[in-house]
Amino acid sequence: MKRMLFLLLAGAAIGALFAPDKGTKTRKRLRTDTKRITDDLMYDLDRSLEAVHDWTNKVKKTVKETADSLHLK
Repeated sequence: MKRMLFLLLAGAAIGALFAPDKGTKTRKRLRTDTKRITDDLMYDLDRSLEAVHDWTNKVKKTVKETADSLHLK
């Protein structure tokens, strides 16, 4: 994940260096692109954390059910 973020930022920086636009326009575009990339990464992170949370709840439930069934026998 860190590598992907680094590559995205490096690509944006290289693109900015070779951009034919004025500096102010390039900086504005970089801010916009950086915000979009950051928002996308935060969204992906939130979804991943939700998935981990759901998975741990399922594991806890399964362990509890297994323990309860062993105590009944």
